[in-house]
Amino acid sequence: TRFLGRFGDRIRWVDVRFTDVNGPRGGVDTRSRIEAHIEPLGTVIGQATHETALQAVRAAVDKVTSAATRRIDRLERRRRSLAVG
Repeated sequence: TRFLGRFGDRIRWVDVRFTDVNGPRGGVDTRSRIEAHIEPLGTVIGQATHETALQAVRAAVDKVTSAATRRIDRLERRRRSLAVG
């Protein structure tokens, strides 16, 4: 949860998986897939492919963080509109 610190108190579980896409052929081939269950958003998924596992996981974390932020913003807008209306 260090990378997803903003959501630390809302994270229930995180699953991180790596795949070597090209096998022994080399190249840009390390895929990271992150699934994070963030309350009240549910499961948020981010996936990225890069040369190294660290680059791939950082990019996937960025995608999870962006997706979670968008979902939270939508929830807050809905709550405000219900409170006003």
